Amino acid sequence: MYAAKQAGKNCYRLFDTKQDEAIIIQRESIDTVRLALEREEFVLYHQAKVNMYTGKVTGIKALIRWQHPVQGIVPPLKFLPAAEDHAISLEVSEWKLDDAWKS
Repeated sequence: MYAAKQAGKNCYRLFDTKQDEAIIIQRESIDTVRLALEREEFVLYHQAKVNMYTGKVTGIKALIRWQHPVQGIVPPLKFLPAAEDHAISLEVSEWKLDDAWKS
């Protein structure tokens, strides 16, 4: 209804239940990521980048993980894709940078 109203007069839009369910799931995912940020449930793991020919350390990667109170360690592919195109991804990135500087 809202989409049809925004499009102007003399038009209609079909309601798509699958799309509506996907939107609801994405919103819930974003809300859980926001709550995890507030509860400080994210942690960074540092992984050395090593040149395999020389064995020399060339850098360090900061890998984000979610220390979920019930599920345990949650990998980023479980929570980052839902937040990818949302403003919450900036908040996660800022947290990651801040925490990496503290380490």
